[in-house]
Amino acid sequence: MEGNANGITIDGRSTSGSTKTAVRDSAIAANAAFGIYAADSGGGTTNVTVEESSSGNNTTFGIGSSGVNSTVRVRYSAVTGNGTGLQIASSGKIISLGGNSVRGNTANGSFTATEAQQ
Repeated sequence: MEGNANGITIDGRSTSGSTKTAVRDSAIAANAAFGIYAADSGGGTTNVTVEESSSGNNTTFGIGSSGVNSTVRVRYSAVTGNGTGLQIASSGKIISLGGNSVRGNTANGSFTATEAQQ
């Protein structure tokens, strides 16, 4: 997904159910705003897994999570060349499962936690 206004948006704010999304073997690049964005402050939960993918050269951020019910887990992925690599807002979570490279962004940001792989 390249050269759009936004990359991939997973928005659970208007639902009370659960949203589960996987982004695998994908390149999300050169979007005017963000690469991957998950949001949920409603009554449900939004869970996103990003595996073996890259989010790069997006103007605003590479991967973002907003809202207490929003969780993004990242494994074996690269986040580079973005305005901010990892963007967390309103108690969102971006968790590393290992093997990631977050480098070369204007501000890299950081994972909120690390989970061991099973």
